[in-house]
Amino acid sequence: MRGLLRSILYLWSVAFGLLCATALMWPKFIELVAHFLTDPEGQGRLVLAVFAGMFLTSPLLILLRWVHSIRRNREI
Repeated sequence: MRGLLRSILYLWSVAFGLLCATALMWPKFIELVAHFLTDPEGQGRLVLAVFAGMFLTSPLLILLRWVHSIRRNREI
């Protein structure tokens, strides 16, 4: 489980880094993303909410797993 969570965190970090690099290399990309997020149908906001949830829960799950392993080590 820990390996899976770390892999997800690393993949999201790489994806976010590529997104930032793309925005730096191609400034029109920012306008494209802004247009997608302000879509009247709200699909962009839904996608943004999913990404935000994944970015926020991945480190939290790793932290909870770490706390669980510390408690387990104390009991043994």
